[in-house]
Amino acid sequence: MRTTNRTYFESARIISNAAKAGDFVQKIDKSIIPKEEFNKFDDATIERLHTSLMQDNKAISYFTGRGITKKASEFFKLGYSDKQDMVTVPVYSHTGVCVGFVARSVEGKAFKNSTGLPRSKVLFNLNNCKFQDIVVVESSFDAIRLWQLDIPAVATLGANVGTVQLALLNKYANTVIVAPDGDEAGNEMVSKLIRGLAGKDIRVMQIPEGKKDIGDMTDEEINNAYSQIKALDLALNI
Repeated sequence: MRTTNRTYFESARIISNAAKAGDFVQKIDKSIIPKEEFNKFDDATIERLHTSLMQDNKAISYFTGRGITKKASEFFKLGYSDKQDMVTVPVYSHTGVCVGFVARSVEGKAFKNSTGLPRSKVLFNLNNCKFQDIVVVESSFDAIRLWQLDIPAVATLGANVGTVQLALLNKYANTVIVAPDGDEAGNEMVSKLIRGLAGKDIRVMQIPEGKKDIGDMTDEEINNAYSQIKALDLALNI
């Protein structure tokens, strides 16, 4: 009934016919049991990059300048490639499998993903905040900033939201709180989430005027914006 959107009696008839045609149980298992589609990224590389970060003051200063603490650097296994002069952020699937990393240059604004990163099929940090009211942002850095304030957050790793990402949010988020970048791409991301998560409780966090995204906000501003959203829960329960 769930997988075909049919009534009980229609489903019973399909099951009866299929049972005579072959191994129906095996067919159902294949259709409803999610399979891990991702290739596991090399843990040794993640550890090497993380060790490189912790030994490089310039790279540590870069994260500090972005408002990211040493505690967060250790928790998320953030790293640094001295060869490419880029900081790295490991990306995990919702099942906790490392599927690659995103990187950003210390000097300038160059971005780079590891080869084969399934960006449109994962949500950064979802493995740490399933079945909660989840804030959705574009950047992994913004998700980390929110995590530091004990706010469950995931990153889409770009303004475009894929169908698999929508399915993950629909399954694992109680309420979706969008904190979009303050540009046209951010507005479009909000529209895609609203269209793609019809029936889900979706709220939009207000970014202060003059700020581009979470990364431009102070901790106090983030907490205030989040508190305003959560205050709706109290109002609805009165």
